[in-house]
Amino acid sequence: MIQKSRYIKKIFIYIVLIVIFIFWLLEGRTFYYLNDNKCVTVWKTLNNICYIIPYKYYGLKVPSDCYIKTKNSDKITIYWVDTVKNYIIIRSDAEIGDTSNKCEVFNNNSKINIEKFCINGEVDTLIVKKLYGKLKSPIYNTLNGVEYINIDILENVATDKTRNYCSKSLSF
Repeated sequence: MIQKSRYIKKIFIYIVLIVIFIFWLLEGRTFYYLNDNKCVTVWKTLNNICYIIPYKYYGLKVPSDCYIKTKNSDKITIYWVDTVKNYIIIRSDAEIGDTSNKCEVFNNNSKINIEKFCINGEVDTLIVKKLYGKLKSPIYNTLNGVEYINIDILENVATDKTRNYCSKSLSF
């Protein structure tokens, strides 16, 4: 009788470990780092929703503020404007020219101000001037003091301003 109880206990522990491992694979987070001690958390979920948080986030629930909600197949660029403290601009490749495929910014009472590059499918010209200094400029030719990270959510890869791969770590 005691051996049967131990056997059931072992099976239960193995099942729990397998479930935790599968959950970790499917709901895992990736942290991407830039050189200037900046970190972005990319949290892909099973229901094709991805949460992007512009700092390291370990919480079990969706943050209450300061995050971006988009699809797992999106490509996002996050710009840090160093001349303005705690100011971030995001550009979603899916949103340019397409008003139906929106990413959402949740920025209510946050210490970090997040603005969108596109509004209703159109590029915001004031934001372009903040990033590039003028309206007609190559996409990779940002002003000094502007750092950015390109994140391909589907492929789990990110590059920085110099087009080098950003270091990353995985977390549960």
